Amino acid sequence: MIFYVIFCFNVTIHVNDIFIDWIKTSGLFLYITNVYIFLYLIM
Repeated sequence: MIFYVIFCFNVTIHVNDIFIDWIKTSGLFLYITNVYIFLYLIM
């Protein structure tokens, strides 16, 4: 569980760094997926 939370944080930070570059591709989908997984883990 903790590993997945840390993984989500790392991926989310990485996506934030390149979010501008990925906004027209799968970046937006990946970002939303990470947020959804993070919220799911919290609940």
